[in-house]
Amino acid sequence: MEISGIYHKETENNDRQMSMRRFLLVRERDLTGVSGTGIVAEGAEFTSGLAVMRWLREPYAVGVFQSVADLIAIHGHEGATHIQFLDQA
Repeated sequence: MEISGIYHKETENNDRQMSMRRFLLVRERDLTGVSGTGIVAEGAEFTSGLAVMRWLREPYAVGVFQSVADLIAIHGHEGATHIQFLDQA
């Protein structure tokens, strides 16, 4: 669910947005000491729900996830990181 441009993991909604939208991965606290804080990655959520993310720091890895919820489940660091959408749904 999106609230004020920030993605919060809640019950998945079966309604998909009508177009692809870009997002930033914003990290408030770096629990691992690897990625740093602030805007650490950029990505896109496709109309199918698939999400692709690219880190903005070395090694500039790219990840593909079945959904933004899956991405947050892996990289959310227990609420220390959130998604900020740049485009409206």
